[in-house]
Amino acid sequence: MTEAGGQGVWNEDEVWILESGVRRVMAHFEMYDGIDDPGEQPQVLGGWNWLSAEHTGLFYPDVKVGEMVQAGQELGHISDIFGKRLQTAISPATGEILFLVTSLAMNEGDPLMAIAYE
Repeated sequence: MTEAGGQGVWNEDEVWILESGVRRVMAHFEMYDGIDDPGEQPQVLGGWNWLSAEHTGLFYPDVKVGEMVQAGQELGHISDIFGKRLQTAISPATGEILFLVTSLAMNEGDPLMAIAYE
């Protein structure tokens, strides 16, 4: 999975991460001159769990991308327009927040976030 930035907004560092990754892949396939810097050590994940909206409403996350969470931890909630809580998002695993949707409006079935685990 390759992604940087969020909601279509990137800063210079995130663009560099994507450019560097493309150059490294191209160098691996001998399509680009070799790169002396090996880069960061890759992290191999065992998988990830997706959390989805069970209701249409407004999503209020309590975590950020890259944050470590524990199984059973509250990660955010969905409320209706009057503030009535419709769903509490609970982490199904101990791991790292891999991605997080930052839109306020959610439809039933929309992805909320993914938790990566080893």
